[in-house]
Amino acid sequence: MKNLKKIILSVTLCGLLVSTSAFATPDTALTSTSTLEARATAFEPTSSHRLAMGGAGLGLAGYYDSYLYNPANITKDGLKIVMPSLTVTINNVYDLMVPEDGGDDAITIAQRIGSDDNAPAELGALILKSIPYGYGEIMTLDANVGMKTRGFGVDLAVQEKLRSYNGGGDYTTANAISVTTVAATLAFGLNIPLGEHLSIDLGAKGAFNYKVYSIAMGFDEVLDIMSGSSDFGTTMMETIPFASGYALPFAVGANLNLPLGFTISGVGRNFNGNYNMTGYQNLKSLINNDETITAFLGTDSLGTDESYAPDSSDEFTVEIPWSLDVGVAFAPSTALDGLVKPSIAVDLIDSYSLLESVINQTSTPAELKSDALESLNIGAQVRLLNLIDVRAGLSQGYKSVGVGLDLLVVHLDAAYYWREYGEVLGQSPSDSLSVKFSLLSR
Repeated sequence: MKNLKKIILSVTLCGLLVSTSAFATPDTALTSTSTLEARATAFEPTSSHRLAMGGAGLGLAGYYDSYLYNPANITKDGLKIVMPSLTVTINNVYDLMVPEDGGDDAITIAQRIGSDDNAPAELGALILKSIPYGYGEIMTLDANVGMKTRGFGVDLAVQEKLRSYNGGGDYTTANAISVTTVAATLAFGLNIPLGEHLSIDLGAKGAFNYKVYSIAMGFDEVLDIMSGSSDFGTTMMETIPFASGYALPFAVGANLNLPLGFTISGVGRNFNGNYNMTGYQNLKSLINNDETITAFLGTDSLGTDESYAPDSSDEFTVEIPWSLDVGVAFAPSTALDGLVKPSIAVDLIDSYSLLESVINQTSTPAELKSDALESLNIGAQVRLLNLIDVRAGLSQGYKSVGVGLDLLVVHLDAAYYWREYGEVLGQSPSDSLSVKFSLLSR
């Protein structure tokens, strides 16, 4: 556990400390017109059990966070409380554990932190060497607390995501981008019976999302910070450019519950999802001038003598297009549920864009086939003895596996999966390991 904390701290510092150039333009990943890139930009909590199932499960309930992905699911379960839920997701796992140069892996290096002055810089170099071509992710930390009833839910989440970009060349051209999001969500839902084995779930959720992100930090900056060559406090407060802003997105969902455990689901998400952002010269300027932060603190506690106040030229908008996801789930209930309970889910992500391409004939048959595969999520789960879950899935054509364990009020979920970060499938795949710990409700 101590070594894991060292790794988390080292990687988080990499993401927070960036180059000293002025914050003039937003990260191009955040202003991309690509729906896939926009979905990555829009806040979504990490769900280890869904990742193990290929990201599928729009119509599956039984988990506290089910309504965060489909608000109609809030009607499917009674009272659930999470205090708290913690998730750690590490990307590029294979390259971190089996370095190409045959050197020490990430765990071995982390064990030397504290006794070897070169270990932090070695860890930083290994992390950057693992970054694939194009945009990707290095690590994500999620924490949240919340509760739901059969019709109402409230959730407060904090997510630190360390993204990456490598435009080409070797690992010395790699960059890290820190994205921190705080999200407060309210959800409502109701169930409408239509018959003995037929009903409709309706749900809606709205959120206040506050995002802070840094511009990219290059290879040299990472090594300087992790080796201790740069003063952390001064760099953090006075020389790092950031941008911050908020969005007020909402989503609506519906489930058609059919006999034999079948459910057909649809979710429209990211309505009104655009972020209103402002660039800041450094963290001191952000804390002193961002209205959300000053309202929370109630004072300009850091002073303004060295704090640059942004003007209208520093303001920009991050556009997040809305999307429509549809899915079918099969979770039959039998007399053997206490011994074995299977469930299967098939989802089509951003199905509206796919349908639009077919109608407008804007894509070739080969492109449509690739887009359909990219949007298709398939997952299966078998629950044994109400204690262990075994999961597998397929997303973007890549396999995923995972397990879950329930021990009274302690719940653990783990997933190992692959995800494509390139413009086409097969260009820049990355493997990831996600582990979730939650108390009280799963």
